[in-house]
Amino acid sequence: SKFFSCNRYPFNEISFKKEDNSIYNNIFSDLQMVKFEINKVYVDIIFDILIAVQYMIQRIT
Repeated sequence: SKFFSCNRYPFNEISFKKEDNSIYNNIFSDLQMVKFEINKVYVDIIFDILIAVQYMIQRIT
């Protein structure tokens, strides 16, 4: 889709050919982008939890 920039999102070359510009492919690429963003959020949350756990361990010892 035109809305998302291609360079931060590597899936679109794999997912569909650029010249085939059907509505379904645009929707599909947007859905993959949303999935990618959600994965990034989960990674951030996991890192926050790890940092918090590490901080708690340091407080105990």
